Amino acid sequence: LPIVWLRPNVWTYTKEILKNVLFFGYLAFIMRFRYAVGITFLALQVASIIYARFIPERFFCWAPYDEHSHFEVKVKIGDKSLSSYEIKNRYRYTALGWEPRAIHNVFNLIEQYEATYGKQDDAEVSVIYSTNGHDECIWRLPQN
Repeated sequence: LPIVWLRPNVWTYTKEILKNVLFFGYLAFIMRFRYAVGITFLALQVASIIYARFIPERFFCWAPYDEHSHFEVKVKIGDKSLSSYEIKNRYRYTALGWEPRAIHNVFNLIEQYEATYGKQDDAEVSVIYSTNGHDECIWRLPQN
Protein backbone atom coordinates (compact mmCIF):
# COMPACT_ATOMS: atom_id res chain seq x y z
CA LEU A 1 0.00 0.00 0.00
CA PRO A 2 2.66 2.60 0.74
CA ILE A 3 4.35 2.02 -2.64
CA VAL A 4 1.13 2.56 -4.59
CA TRP A 5 0.35 5.56 -2.48
CA LEU A 6 3.75 7.17 -3.28
CA ARG A 7 3.58 6.61 -7.01
CA PRO A 8 1.27 9.58 -7.84
CA ASN A 9 3.39 11.86 -5.68
CA VAL A 10 6.58 10.74 -7.43
CA TRP A 11 4.98 11.47 -10.79
CA THR A 12 3.77 14.86 -9.52
CA TYR A 13 7.25 15.70 -8.25
CA THR A 14 8.79 14.53 -11.50
CA LYS A 15 6.42 16.77 -13.49
CA GLU A 16 7.29 19.72 -11.24
CA ILE A 17 11.00 19.06 -11.66
CA LEU A 18 10.64 18.84 -15.45
CA LYS A 19 8.63 22.07 -15.56
CA ASN A 20 11.28 23.84 -13.47
CA VAL A 21 14.14 22.49 -15.60
CA LEU A 22 12.39 23.54 -18.79
CA PHE A 23 11.43 26.94 -17.36
CA PHE A 24 14.90 27.69 -16.00
CA GLY A 25 16.48 26.32 -19.16
CA TYR A 26 14.37 28.80 -21.11
CA LEU A 27 15.44 31.60 -18.77
CA ALA A 28 19.07 30.60 -19.19
CA PHE A 29 18.61 30.71 -22.98
CA ILE A 30 17.05 34.17 -22.77
CA MET A 31 19.89 35.41 -20.56
CA ARG A 32 22.52 33.99 -22.93
CA PHE A 33 20.72 35.58 -25.88
CA ARG A 34 20.59 38.98 -24.16
CA TYR A 35 24.25 38.67 -23.24
CA ALA A 36 25.15 37.85 -26.86
CA VAL A 37 23.11 40.81 -28.16
CA GLY A 38 24.81 43.15 -25.68
CA ILE A 39 28.30 41.93 -26.55
CA THR A 40 27.53 42.19 -30.27
CA PHE A 41 26.26 45.76 -29.85
CA LEU A 42 29.39 46.81 -27.96
CA ALA A 43 31.65 45.06 -30.47
CA LEU A 44 29.96 46.88 -33.36
CA GLN A 45 30.43 50.22 -31.59
CA VAL A 46 34.13 49.54 -31.01
CA ALA A 47 34.55 48.43 -34.64
CA SER A 48 32.80 51.61 -35.88
CA ILE A 49 35.02 53.82 -33.75
CA ILE A 50 38.19 52.08 -34.92
CA TYR A 51 37.04 52.31 -38.54
CA ALA A 52 36.16 56.00 -38.17
CA ARG A 53 39.63 56.84 -36.88
CA PHE A 54 41.12 55.83 -40.24
CA ILE A 55 38.77 57.61 -42.65
CA PRO A 56 39.00 61.32 -43.37
CA GLU A 57 35.37 62.26 -42.65
CA ARG A 58 35.32 61.01 -39.03
CA PHE A 59 31.54 61.07 -38.70
CA PHE A 60 31.36 58.34 -36.06
CA CYS A 61 34.35 59.16 -33.87
CA TRP A 62 34.06 59.77 -30.16
CA ALA A 63 35.81 63.11 -30.70
CA PRO A 64 34.75 64.32 -34.17
CA TYR A 65 35.77 67.90 -33.39
CA ASP A 66 39.43 67.10 -32.88
CA GLU A 67 40.66 69.27 -35.74
CA HIS A 68 39.88 72.83 -36.70
CA SER A 69 40.31 74.24 -40.19
CA HIS A 70 40.16 77.75 -41.56
CA PHE A 71 39.18 77.69 -45.22
CA GLU A 72 38.24 79.78 -48.22
CA VAL A 73 36.29 78.41 -51.18
CA LYS A 74 36.85 79.86 -54.66
CA VAL A 75 34.71 78.87 -57.63
CA LYS A 76 35.21 79.71 -61.28
CA ILE A 77 32.60 78.87 -63.91
CA GLY A 78 33.91 79.58 -67.38
CA ASP A 79 35.54 83.02 -67.14
CA LYS A 80 33.48 84.21 -64.17
CA SER A 81 34.65 83.92 -60.57
CA LEU A 82 31.75 83.63 -58.14
CA SER A 83 31.42 86.01 -55.22
CA SER A 84 31.22 84.83 -51.61
CA TYR A 85 27.47 85.40 -51.69
CA GLU A 86 27.08 83.30 -54.86
CA ILE A 87 29.23 80.52 -53.39
CA LYS A 88 27.14 80.52 -50.21
CA ASN A 89 23.96 80.24 -52.29
CA ARG A 90 25.48 77.52 -54.46
CA TYR A 91 26.65 75.17 -51.70
CA ARG A 92 24.42 76.38 -48.85
CA TYR A 93 27.62 76.76 -46.87
CA THR A 94 29.90 79.67 -46.13
CA ALA A 95 32.67 80.49 -48.61
CA LEU A 96 35.08 81.78 -45.96
CA GLY A 97 35.13 80.44 -42.48
CA TRP A 98 36.07 77.95 -39.85
CA GLU A 99 35.20 74.24 -39.83
CA PRO A 100 35.35 72.57 -36.41
CA ARG A 101 34.99 69.11 -37.93
CA ALA A 102 37.29 67.47 -40.45
CA ILE A 103 37.91 69.60 -43.55
CA HIS A 104 36.85 66.58 -45.61
CA ASN A 105 33.27 67.41 -44.65
CA VAL A 106 33.57 70.60 -46.71
CA PHE A 107 35.17 68.65 -49.55
CA ASN A 108 32.31 66.11 -49.48
CA LEU A 109 29.73 68.89 -49.54
CA ILE A 110 31.32 70.45 -52.62
CA GLU A 111 31.86 67.12 -54.38
CA GLN A 112 28.26 66.07 -53.84
CA TYR A 113 26.91 69.34 -55.20
CA GLU A 114 29.21 69.29 -58.23
CA ALA A 115 28.36 65.64 -58.97
CA THR A 116 24.62 66.34 -58.96
CA TYR A 117 23.22 69.87 -59.29
CA GLY A 118 26.36 71.54 -60.64
CA LYS A 119 27.33 68.78 -63.06
CA GLN A 120 26.49 70.84 -66.16
CA ASP A 121 28.31 73.98 -64.91
CA ASP A 122 31.81 72.54 -65.33
CA ALA A 123 32.98 74.57 -62.33
CA GLU A 124 36.58 74.79 -61.15
CA VAL A 125 36.60 74.78 -57.36
CA SER A 126 39.55 75.37 -55.08
CA VAL A 127 39.59 75.32 -51.30
CA ILE A 128 42.48 76.97 -49.53
CA TYR A 129 42.63 75.64 -45.99
CA SER A 130 44.80 75.34 -42.94
CA THR A 131 44.14 72.61 -40.38
CA ASN A 132 45.19 73.05 -36.74
CA GLY A 133 47.43 75.98 -37.60
CA HIS A 134 49.61 74.05 -40.08
CA ASP A 135 50.68 75.33 -43.49
CA GLU A 136 48.02 76.20 -46.02
CA CYS A 137 47.00 73.56 -48.53
CA ILE A 138 44.91 73.74 -51.67
CA TRP A 139 42.27 71.22 -52.63
CA ARG A 140 40.91 71.40 -56.17
CA LEU A 141 37.93 70.00 -57.99
CA PRO A 142 38.08 68.58 -60.60
CA GLN A 143 41.14 66.84 -59.28
CA ASN A 144 43.99 66.45 -61.73
